[in-house]
Amino acid sequence: MDPVWLIVANVCRARPYGESHAPKAGLRWLNAGAKVFVPGGFGGMGFESVTVIGRHRLQRRLFMQHVQSRYLVSWRVKLVYQPAVLRLVAEGDYDPFAYGDHRMPDDSPEYRAGLEKLAGSFAAREVTARLVAGPCDGEEITLGPGEAPAQLLVPLQAHPVDGVRYLRRAWDGEVAYYDHAPSERDSPQG
Repeated sequence: MDPVWLIVANVCRARPYGESHAPKAGLRWLNAGAKVFVPGGFGGMGFESVTVIGRHRLQRRLFMQHVQSRYLVSWRVKLVYQPAVLRLVAEGDYDPFAYGDHRMPDDSPEYRAGLEKLAGSFAAREVTARLVAGPCDGEEITLGPGEAPAQLLVPLQAHPVDGVRYLRRAWDGEVAYYDHAPSERDSPQG
């Protein structure tokens, strides 16, 4: 089998789960940090869902599944040589990525450039920070593209020099949830 250009990503380390947005590692059938190959997606929905090929969490075999793209991070384009992945790409029932007259499998520079542009658009999504508890409870802050930092120092309008510290609890690629981390000066003096 000839190698094929594919988008490759990793499953996020933690994602919010349930009403309390408690952090949960990985996805139902994929481990946190697992490498997945992305041969296609649902473009009519803005690629909210994509088709991935990855190793099953329990059985360790390769399988194909549809997942929400917000739970994938580190988007990139790679030339894939693995026969098992190529077999699933060839036999799978999914909507492959297409650019003009170029459809997978295509080794043209135009197809690769289209994949790189798409992978870049996934990677460049802005991250929103939701602050929980403390003086900034319920506020949302746009952090820009990239990975959400482990902690934030949020300035207060009343005292712009002082800031309130928040620690990241969970992050799903688009929204990062931060809990208030009170310092010694925040606690009442008795």
